[in-house]
Amino acid sequence: MADDATEARRSALAGLDLGSRAGGAGGVLLGEGPAQESFVLRGPAADTAFAQAVEEVLGAGLPLEPGEVREVCEDALLIRLGPDEWRLMAPLSDDGRLAARVASGLAGGPGALVNVSSASTIIAVTGEHAADLLATGTGIDLDPAAFPPGRAVRTHIGNAQALVQRRAEDAFDLHVPRSYARSFWEWLEERGREFDAAVAL
Repeated sequence: MADDATEARRSALAGLDLGSRAGGAGGVLLGEGPAQESFVLRGPAADTAFAQAVEEVLGAGLPLEPGEVREVCEDALLIRLGPDEWRLMAPLSDDGRLAARVASGLAGGPGALVNVSSASTIIAVTGEHAADLLATGTGIDLDPAAFPPGRAVRTHIGNAQALVQRRAEDAFDLHVPRSYARSFWEWLEERGREFDAAVAL
């Protein structure tokens, strides 16, 4: 876990020198989200022992609705990605302790936890026209009635596959593969000109 956590701290956007480009107050703000530890949790949702083991550690049951985002203990999030797949995200300050407890609780059972912290970068898109900007690159319905806060979806957007998490009506976190992070950011900036996009730190 330590190697992946260290890699996650290295910004995939460092070469863009965002600090020198920050400023302005446009209809959309683009920024790099906080680095987090990220894990894929797999297991049979219908298995009582698996579900209970996760709940005992996280203090909350498994989210079962497609794309449901649930806050769990210690400022962590659990996102339902598929029938037997979830994404667990925890602050880097946790230093793997929460994941270690989950893995211990799953020992000997049908579940598994895999560290994917170094696989993606979080890009935050916020502001009055955040949804309008993202809609130029994806076919999913971003109307809050169809895709409300507290939901996430994996989809193709712009030039990358991303996990799109809606934090609020005008705030999105996009979990983009690190290898696409820079080109995806450049795509956002290009499309964002229409909405007076600005860089936020």
